[in-house]
Amino acid sequence: MNKEKPESCVPVRRFFKQPVFLLFFLTLLSLVNYFDRGAFVGVLPEIQRELDISDANAGIIGGAFVVGYALVSPFVAQLGRHVPSGILLMFGMICWVVSTCLITFSQGFWYLIVLRCLTGIGEAAFICLSPALIDDVAPASQKTRWLAIFFSALPIGYSLGYLGAGLIVQYLSWRWLFFLEASFTLPFALMCFFLPNVRGSAGHADSQNSAKTPSLLVSIGYLARNSVYICMTLGYSAQTFVLGALTYWLPKYVVEVYKVDLHQADYIIGATTAFCGIFANVLSSFLLDYVIFQKKKDKRVVSVFFSFFFVTISLPFGFVSIFMSQFVLFLVLMVTCEFLMLCTVTSVNSVFLNCVKDEMRGHSMAVANLMIHVLGDLWSPYVFGAISDKTSQKYALFFICCWLMWTVLTWLLAFIFVRRSIKLIVTPLDVNDSESVNRTSNEEKRS
Repeated sequence: MNKEKPESCVPVRRFFKQPVFLLFFLTLLSLVNYFDRGAFVGVLPEIQRELDISDANAGIIGGAFVVGYALVSPFVAQLGRHVPSGILLMFGMICWVVSTCLITFSQGFWYLIVLRCLTGIGEAAFICLSPALIDDVAPASQKTRWLAIFFSALPIGYSLGYLGAGLIVQYLSWRWLFFLEASFTLPFALMCFFLPNVRGSAGHADSQNSAKTPSLLVSIGYLARNSVYICMTLGYSAQTFVLGALTYWLPKYVVEVYKVDLHQADYIIGATTAFCGIFANVLSSFLLDYVIFQKKKDKRVVSVFFSFFFVTISLPFGFVSIFMSQFVLFLVLMVTCEFLMLCTVTSVNSVFLNCVKDEMRGHSMAVANLMIHVLGDLWSPYVFGAISDKTSQKYALFFICCWLMWTVLTWLLAFIFVRRSIKLIVTPLDVNDSESVNRTSNEEKRS
């Protein structure tokens, strides 16, 4: 007698037979990806000094990866209908490895711009497909926890990048940092070939889902009619704007405002960011799982509420920290603000994955990640640097904190919408069913 496979599992290739190993592998790759971003920030003063780059231009370099990401990410999910997920991920990571290695030979501003754009192209495939793949293989009662582990790589990778940069520049040139990154990542990039396929993609055992995968334009039209998805994406974009500026400029901010040594600043910011990344995701994932599975509450309502709650209480800590004259007080308040913002990462991505059908999750993640970068950290490093050049770093930080109020407003609207249209969201409409589209449109007009 054949036993039925658990609903939460998908067929995996022999190399990744254990789902836990797959989670570990993807989290490790994510860790390396964000390590690169943190390391680049950690050595940024050295790069500016050697290549004579202003704060505003340094901010442009910081957001350059989004250009490559924006060009590729909308089409990754569509390519997944015809190309197995493992092959897409492998070529994406190889592109990332090559462009990172070439940074070793950087000679100026435009050279760095082009190479950081190429890292964005490599990153697009990984970020769009990995969360859906983890959601496929995770046990049903632990999906939120598994996603939290994966997304914790963002702050932890950043923090390790700060620490690694501070350590390496004491003994070697900053150029060696990127060569070592690329050398370490290359074997793992090749191993991506053996990854299983995302449910609903080409090569997956459930071929009928793959055939039903809607086109990119149809998916964008569907997502544009989802008021909760739109509000959560806009709010996450504003929060990404804030976090992008903070992670990029915070080491230099404490150096210039509080006269802390650069290497010491890298270590302090790195350690506190790691603390926030680990405990914020652990706290939020356990709270989400408890409320959803023990209290039997709807996953989308709970996820939206948690996101709104945490970002709202983070806002006062950010504003108050600006006026602190002592470095220790500033650090405590800013770390608390960052901790609370990072508590939203798992819940927001849970909304993106669960408010659409399985075959649309790739498009959902691709469009959301595209928008948060285009509207978020593409501009924020430059905006912070430009304000800093014209006024001071404190004025720049005040502006960044003000921007977080957009997140509070849009997520409040998302919570209102998800409560009003819970029946619509729990049963996502079939994009091929014209009657469902008309019925949905009429319901939204009446509400």
